[in-house]
Amino acid sequence: MGYMGFGLQNWIFRQRPRPAFSKDRKPTGDTIPRLDTKEFSIAGRTQKNPEQIEQNKRYYLDSIRKRSIKEKIVSSIILITILLSVFLLYKHQPWKKYEVSNEDLILAQQRAEQQKKAVFEMTLSYGNRKLLGGEIESAIKEFEHALKIFPNSMEASEGVAKSYLLDCETNQNNCEKAKKLLDALIEKYPENYEYISYRFALE
Repeated sequence: MGYMGFGLQNWIFRQRPRPAFSKDRKPTGDTIPRLDTKEFSIAGRTQKNPEQIEQNKRYYLDSIRKRSIKEKIVSSIILITILLSVFLLYKHQPWKKYEVSNEDLILAQQRAEQQKKAVFEMTLSYGNRKLLGGEIESAIKEFEHALKIFPNSMEASEGVAKSYLLDCETNQNNCEKAKKLLDALIEKYPENYEYISYRFALE
């Protein structure tokens, strides 16, 4: 059996290294049970006979072959699953299933129109509040914003004209702008005498 330094046995030192990424170590001999008697005590490995070597070789080859078969089966299942998924997606094309009907378009337009009107009415309300509070510049911005939403709105046009008229009477600013806006209102609504009276007041 023999011993090396520090109690290391020769058969342990002569073992071949384990292959990379392998959990199996190929031993150089067979393990024999420990035998203790009064005369002697032995334990360790003996050299393998040719039949045992061949048997171990077949065992390792079978293990490798079985492992390879399992990996091939798993890879085949994954590949078939991917191909089947791609085929089903291409066949059904769920991204093309959704079609907008005319009713959906009408409902969407109605909702957009309602939101537009709500913003318009809120802007008009802010403009009138600013105008009553004497915040002329803010009132002009609010009414002009309302005109961008509904350019043909009489309320927004009237609010802008009144704001510029008040600015002209109070601060002597934007008088020409107020005249042009009032002229446009008189031309558009000739029966409204209020606009005519405002226009004469600027002369």
